[in-house]
Amino acid sequence: MISNLKVKNLIKVINNPILADIDQENDIKPIEGMILGIAVAMDASIAAFTLSFFDLNPYLTPFLFGLMHFILIGLGNILARKNIINVFVENFSLLPGIILVTLAIIRLM
Repeated sequence: MISNLKVKNLIKVINNPILADIDQENDIKPIEGMILGIAVAMDASIAAFTLSFFDLNPYLTPFLFGLMHFILIGLGNILARKNIINVFVENFSLLPGIILVTLAIIRLM
């Protein structure tokens, strides 16, 4: 499994996080978590590098990235435990289509 830890594979995981599940068991083993963590860290460092071209505080940016990752991962865990995501999908399955139709109508006006 460690042999899968190549930069090319990490870039694939950034584009499709499902690929981090090496054994296809729909749970995250420690090695898979490490691969996913490295991919997320690479993505955050690329975003921080991009933000460095703008006039932002170099000490505040990494702190905000870490804080947002912490908050969003915690929120994802809470939503997954309470099964809110499935309720949202069942009740609002037409919402993306409605939004697209509304945007198309607005664009035609």
